[in-house]
Amino acid sequence: MEPVTTLQHLVLDRLRDLGDRSGPLSTRLAARRSGGKVSYETLRKIARGEHSGDISDDVAQGIALALEVPLSQVHAAAGQRPALGRFELPRRADRLTAAERRTVIAVVDSLLNAREVTAQALSARETAAVRRARMAERPPRTRPKDGRRSRTG
Repeated sequence: MEPVTTLQHLVLDRLRDLGDRSGPLSTRLAARRSGGKVSYETLRKIARGEHSGDISDDVAQGIALALEVPLSQVHAAAGQRPALGRFELPRRADRLTAAERRTVIAVVDSLLNAREVTAQALSARETAAVRRARMAERPPRTRPKDGRRSRTG
């Protein structure tokens, strides 16, 4: 499942759950509940399916606060692994030279970037599949006798 769709469903479901008889909780009010960690515009775009689904840890925390859900649920809905806390190298790494330290950081960056590229490629494939499905639902184009293009249906 595409991460943004899952995140979109989480947001829509929780806004509905947190609402009342008059309707779902507004994205504007939900954003206020986040303590400034997620904007109204970001929540609105997620709810409308117009957001990439790529969210920072702060935005994930804001969504969790706004929607009263565990942070791990937001990360899962966004297709992200939750942060496991500070990662510290063992003491023996203190002996690494500046160049070796840059290499370690480059390896970490490569691992994180590879995961992001894979997620983006999957998202792009799923987006293309959705577009193809929408195109298949459109009525066929026909040409009237006067030669102008028109749609039937």
